[in-house]
Amino acid sequence: MSGTRRALPRLAQLAVLLCGLASGAAAQPALGYGPTPRALDNRTLFTDTPAADWAALRAAGFGTLVLNATFFLQEDIVRPGAPSRPAGTYLEDGDLAALAAAVTRHGFVVAYEGGSGLSAERCDLALAPETRGAAAASAEYAATVARLHAAGVAVGALHLDGPFLRLAEGSRKRWSCAKSGPGGLTPEAAARTVHAYLVEMRRLVEAGNPGGAPVALRLVVNLPNWQVMDIPPLGGGTGPDLRATLGAWNALQRIVPPVAYEEVVIDYPFRLIDGARARFRDRLLYLWTLTREANGPDRPGPALGVIVNTTDRNVGCLDEAPKDRTPFLPYRRAGRPVDAACLAQQESGPDADYLAASRRYAAELAADGALDRILVTADGTRIARHIAHLYLQSWSTNPSRNLWMLRQLAADPPGG
Repeated sequence: MSGTRRALPRLAQLAVLLCGLASGAAAQPALGYGPTPRALDNRTLFTDTPAADWAALRAAGFGTLVLNATFFLQEDIVRPGAPSRPAGTYLEDGDLAALAAAVTRHGFVVAYEGGSGLSAERCDLALAPETRGAAAASAEYAATVARLHAAGVAVGALHLDGPFLRLAEGSRKRWSCAKSGPGGLTPEAAARTVHAYLVEMRRLVEAGNPGGAPVALRLVVNLPNWQVMDIPPLGGGTGPDLRATLGAWNALQRIVPPVAYEEVVIDYPFRLIDGARARFRDRLLYLWTLTREANGPDRPGPALGVIVNTTDRNVGCLDEAPKDRTPFLPYRRAGRPVDAACLAQQESGPDADYLAASRRYAAELAADGALDRILVTADGTRIARHIAHLYLQSWSTNPSRNLWMLRQLAADPPGG
C-alpha cells in the first residue's frame, strides 16, 4: 500500500464525494468512453480520428478514456505458449504516440482495464497467495501499462476487471483458474491474491507515472456471473458465491493494511436487465450492502460506477462473413475491411440499437428514472444517486467502428 501521504488525499476526496451524495444532492455522474478492441478500427482509432472529434468528446463531458488490456498486448499472457499476436491487432508505437497527444491536448484521464495477469501460471495452487498476486501484477504491468508509460501516458485509474471470477472456485469465466487451470481458489486465498495484486500493481503504476502521480482503484464486478443469495448465475446452476467471496475480502481488509478502491463498477448489460428488473435490483442491492465494508473499518464504502451498454448482435452479412482467425480483428478478410454496404447496414441497424439501449440504460439510472426508483435499500438509500461514473464502454462487436460511436456520443451525450 502507498504511504499515508498519498492515502489521505484519496480518502478525503472520497469522503467529500460520498457526503455530497448522501445529502441527496447527488451530482450528475461523470462520463467515460471505452472503445472496443473488437471494432474494425481498433488500432487506427487514435491515428485516424481528427483532433476536432477528440475535442468534441471532451467538451461533451467525457473526461475518462477506458482502455482494455487487449489494446496493448503483443503477447498472450492468458494462454502461455500461444503465438505472438500479429501486427495490426494491438496499438503500435505510432498509435500510442497519437494517444498520448490526444490525452495531453484535451485533458483526458486514462483508465487502464486489467486483471488478465491473474490467469495462466498464476493458477498454480502451490503458490502462496501473496507471491501469486505480486507476480501477476508484475507480468501484466510489463506487457501492458509499461507501454503506456513508455509513450508518456500517465494512468489515472486502474479498473480491475473480474479479479475474483478469474480465481474463484466454480467460476465459468473463460481462462479462469477453475475453467482452464488446475482448479479455483478458496475465497480466502482469492482475497489474499487480489490484495497482493492491487498493492503491487498500484506501486508499479504510480512509480511509472510522471511525477509519481497517484492512481485511483476501481473494482469491476461482472454481476450476472455470480451466485447471489438464491439467484443463480447467468445460465443457471450454481457458481461462485458473492457473499462468501466479498465476505472473505472484507475480513482480510480488517486485519491487513487495507487497499481502498473508490468505485465498484457494475458490468450488467441492459438486455439482461430489461424484463428481469427484480433480479437486477436484488443483485445490485446485495452487492451494495456487501461493499459498504470493503475498504476496511475506517473508510467509507466505494461509490458506484456503471458500464452502460447492452449485449451485441450483427446483421446477416457480418454473421455470414468468414472471419480471420486473428485476435480482435473479427471482420477483416485478407487484411481488408468488410464491404462498405454491409458496414452501413450494421451501423444503421444493430449498432444504432446498441447505442439506443445504452442511452435508455443511462436515462433509467438518472434521478426518478425507472431503475433509480427500484434501487432503494431498506433504510431508504437510493443507490443510483451514488453513481460516480457512467462508462459508455464495449468489449464486443458493437459498435463496429469506434469512431462512429465517439461521434454519436460527442453529439448527444447521455444526460444531455
